[in-house]
Amino acid sequence: MMAEMNGLEVVAARQRMPNQLQIAFLFSHNSQTYRAVERELGALSHIGKGNFVAGLVPLMDNIARELTAPGSARTSGNRVKQ
Repeated sequence: MMAEMNGLEVVAARQRMPNQLQIAFLFSHNSQTYRAVERELGALSHIGKGNFVAGLVPLMDNIARELTAPGSARTSGNRVKQ
């Protein structure tokens, strides 16, 4: 699949399917253009490779809290915010 599509194209195709995924992007790119595309695709977060640990751990904690809370993102359709 990746030979024919880049990561953004894979996410765009996947988000058109039922049962959308919650996605956080890990990129070495930190341009406004990439961030705009990520937001358009419904990304939860943009995590720079230089900030991987500092960005990923809090995001995963937020997701876990949201998924275990009453009326969670999984059941109410809300996006998890970082």
